[in-house]
Amino acid sequence: MSQINCVQVVIDGEVFELSSPESPEHIQNVARYIDRKIKEIYSFKSEAAINARLRTLFISLNIADDLFKEKREKSDLYETIARLETDLDGYKNEIASLMEEREALKLRIEELEKEVIEAENNLNEYIEVFELNEGIKNNKIKRLN
Repeated sequence: MSQINCVQVVIDGEVFELSSPESPEHIQNVARYIDRKIKEIYSFKSEAAINARLRTLFISLNIADDLFKEKREKSDLYETIARLETDLDGYKNEIASLMEEREALKLRIEELEKEVIEAENNLNEYIEVFELNEGIKNNKIKRLN
């Protein structure tokens, strides 16, 4: 079972002792938040001009407004995360495709390198045959002279 924390907080100038399984820091943060909301209401209307019922209503509306804004922001973040995950999946697929293409290009380069070596060998053979034929021709010409 969770430990219950008891914390003294000040809200609207009054000291309260709150008990919660939340951390003392969290309890203090919540109390400060409520105190700020009360002070926001006082900043618009004087304390005397607002009865307790209206003050509670305005504070509740402000807190609900914050809650709805946070929910909308959370929803927007989830939508952004979903879009980014979709984009990431697309990028992963694109990378996989590019890697396959790279491997195919490597194989093609190896084939072309083999063809170049074969062509160079054939060229060398043709040159040797040509030089041999030229040598034979030159010998025949010399003998004829």
